[in-house]
Amino acid sequence: NSIVPNARPVSVALPGVGNTLITIRVVAADGTTTRTYTITVSQPNTSPALNSMSGYPATVLNPSFNPNTFFYTIGIPASQLTETLTVTTADSNASVFVSVGANQPYTPFASGAAVTVETPSGTTIVRFRVVGVDGVSVTVYTVQLVK
Repeated sequence: NSIVPNARPVSVALPGVGNTLITIRVVAADGTTTRTYTITVSQPNTSPALNSMSGYPATVLNPSFNPNTFFYTIGIPASQLTETLTVTTADSNASVFVSVGANQPYTPFASGAAVTVETPSGTTIVRFRVVGVDGVSVTVYTVQLVK
Protein backbone atom coordinates (compact mmCIF):
# COMPACT_ATOMS: atom_id res chain seq x y z
CA ASN A 1 0.00 0.00 0.00
CA SER A 2 1.48 3.29 -1.11
CA ILE A 3 0.13 6.80 -1.17
CA VAL A 4 1.30 8.61 -4.27
CA PRO A 5 0.53 12.28 -4.68
CA ASN A 6 -0.62 13.70 -8.01
CA ALA A 7 0.34 11.36 -10.82
CA ARG A 8 3.83 10.45 -9.75
CA PRO A 9 5.14 7.15 -11.15
CA VAL A 10 5.28 4.13 -8.89
CA SER A 11 7.25 0.93 -9.43
CA VAL A 12 5.42 -2.26 -8.60
CA ALA A 13 7.36 -5.46 -7.94
CA LEU A 14 5.79 -8.43 -9.66
CA PRO A 15 6.25 -11.87 -8.12
CA GLY A 16 6.99 -13.64 -11.41
CA VAL A 17 5.04 -16.03 -13.59
CA GLY A 18 1.26 -15.87 -13.39
CA ASN A 19 -1.35 -13.20 -12.81
CA THR A 20 -0.85 -10.28 -10.41
CA LEU A 21 -3.72 -8.02 -9.37
CA ILE A 22 -2.86 -4.36 -8.82
CA THR A 23 -5.48 -2.22 -7.12
CA ILE A 24 -5.39 1.54 -7.53
CA ARG A 25 -7.59 3.75 -5.37
CA VAL A 26 -7.93 7.35 -6.48
CA VAL A 27 -9.09 9.96 -3.97
CA ALA A 28 -10.56 13.20 -5.36
CA ALA A 29 -9.51 16.64 -4.22
CA ASP A 30 -12.54 16.79 -1.88
CA GLY A 31 -10.87 14.01 0.17
CA THR A 32 -13.94 11.76 0.25
CA THR A 33 -14.83 10.80 -3.31
CA THR A 34 -12.93 7.68 -4.38
CA ARG A 35 -12.67 5.41 -7.38
CA THR A 36 -11.00 2.00 -7.36
CA TYR A 37 -9.38 0.45 -10.41
CA THR A 38 -8.03 -3.09 -10.65
CA ILE A 39 -5.44 -4.10 -13.22
CA THR A 40 -4.37 -7.68 -13.90
CA VAL A 41 -0.81 -8.11 -15.12
CA SER A 42 -0.13 -11.49 -16.74
CA GLN A 43 3.39 -12.81 -17.01
CA PRO A 44 3.65 -16.00 -19.05
CA ASN A 45 6.01 -18.80 -18.23
CA THR A 46 8.64 -18.37 -20.92
CA SER A 47 10.69 -21.25 -19.60
CA PRO A 48 10.94 -23.85 -22.35
CA ALA A 49 10.82 -26.90 -20.11
CA LEU A 50 9.23 -30.30 -20.11
CA ASN A 51 6.99 -31.23 -17.23
CA SER A 52 7.12 -34.97 -17.91
CA MET A 53 8.61 -37.62 -20.15
CA SER A 54 7.72 -41.29 -20.31
CA GLY A 55 8.42 -44.31 -22.45
CA TYR A 56 6.41 -47.43 -23.23
CA PRO A 57 6.88 -50.39 -23.07
CA ALA A 58 10.42 -49.78 -21.75
CA THR A 59 9.48 -47.33 -19.03
CA VAL A 60 12.76 -46.76 -17.17
CA LEU A 61 14.40 -43.43 -17.96
CA ASN A 62 17.99 -43.22 -16.77
CA PRO A 63 18.27 -40.95 -14.90
CA SER A 64 14.70 -40.45 -13.65
CA PHE A 65 12.97 -37.51 -15.30
CA ASN A 66 13.86 -34.05 -14.03
CA PRO A 67 13.02 -30.89 -16.04
CA ASN A 68 16.60 -29.69 -15.50
CA THR A 69 18.22 -32.87 -16.85
CA PHE A 70 18.64 -32.86 -20.62
CA PHE A 71 20.05 -36.29 -21.52
CA TYR A 72 18.39 -39.67 -20.87
CA THR A 73 18.95 -43.30 -21.77
CA ILE A 74 16.35 -46.05 -22.11
CA GLY A 75 17.50 -49.66 -22.38
CA ILE A 76 15.51 -51.54 -25.02
CA PRO A 77 15.15 -55.36 -24.84
CA ALA A 78 16.38 -57.22 -27.96
CA SER A 79 12.86 -58.46 -28.79
CA GLN A 80 11.26 -54.99 -28.67
CA LEU A 81 10.67 -53.44 -32.11
CA THR A 82 9.42 -49.96 -31.11
CA GLU A 83 9.42 -47.54 -28.19
CA THR A 84 6.72 -44.92 -27.64
CA LEU A 85 7.76 -41.65 -25.99
CA THR A 86 5.38 -39.07 -24.56
CA VAL A 87 6.33 -35.61 -23.29
CA THR A 88 4.36 -32.71 -21.82
CA THR A 89 5.53 -29.12 -21.52
CA ALA A 90 5.60 -27.15 -18.29
CA ASP A 91 3.83 -24.31 -20.12
CA SER A 92 0.89 -25.35 -22.28
CA ASN A 93 1.68 -22.46 -24.65
CA ALA A 94 5.23 -23.64 -25.37
CA SER A 95 5.97 -25.35 -28.69
CA VAL A 96 7.52 -28.81 -29.03
CA PHE A 97 9.39 -30.31 -31.96
CA VAL A 98 10.76 -33.85 -32.29
CA SER A 99 13.73 -35.26 -34.18
CA VAL A 100 14.22 -39.01 -34.54
CA GLY A 101 17.70 -40.18 -35.57
CA ALA A 102 21.07 -38.45 -35.45
CA ASN A 103 21.12 -35.07 -37.22
CA GLN A 104 17.54 -35.36 -38.45
CA PRO A 105 15.30 -32.30 -38.87
CA TYR A 106 12.75 -31.36 -36.22
CA THR A 107 9.04 -31.67 -36.92
CA PRO A 108 6.18 -30.09 -34.91
CA PHE A 109 4.97 -32.23 -32.03
CA ALA A 110 2.06 -31.67 -29.64
CA SER A 111 2.59 -31.63 -25.89
CA GLY A 112 1.01 -34.80 -24.51
CA ALA A 113 1.19 -36.62 -27.83
CA ALA A 114 3.17 -39.81 -28.36
CA VAL A 115 5.86 -40.58 -30.91
CA THR A 116 6.58 -44.22 -31.74
CA VAL A 117 10.17 -44.93 -32.73
CA GLU A 118 11.58 -48.05 -34.38
CA THR A 119 14.35 -49.56 -32.28
CA PRO A 120 16.87 -51.41 -34.43
CA SER A 121 20.02 -52.83 -32.84
CA GLY A 122 22.36 -50.13 -31.59
CA THR A 123 21.47 -46.60 -30.51
CA THR A 124 18.60 -44.45 -31.72
CA ILE A 125 18.61 -40.75 -30.76
CA VAL A 126 15.35 -38.86 -30.15
CA ARG A 127 15.43 -35.14 -29.41
CA PHE A 128 12.62 -32.94 -28.13
CA ARG A 129 13.12 -29.22 -28.75
CA VAL A 130 10.96 -27.01 -26.52
CA VAL A 131 10.49 -23.37 -27.50
CA GLY A 132 9.15 -20.93 -24.89
CA VAL A 133 6.23 -18.62 -25.62
CA ASP A 134 8.70 -15.79 -26.19
CA GLY A 135 9.79 -17.63 -29.34
CA VAL A 136 13.44 -17.25 -28.35
CA SER A 137 14.09 -19.47 -25.31
CA VAL A 138 14.92 -23.05 -26.33
CA THR A 139 15.71 -26.24 -24.42
CA VAL A 140 16.62 -29.56 -26.02
CA TYR A 141 16.07 -32.92 -24.31
CA THR A 142 17.84 -35.94 -25.76
CA VAL A 143 16.76 -39.56 -25.29
CA GLN A 144 19.12 -42.33 -26.28
CA LEU A 145 17.36 -45.63 -27.00
CA VAL A 146 19.95 -48.41 -26.62
CA LYS A 147 19.32 -51.96 -27.77
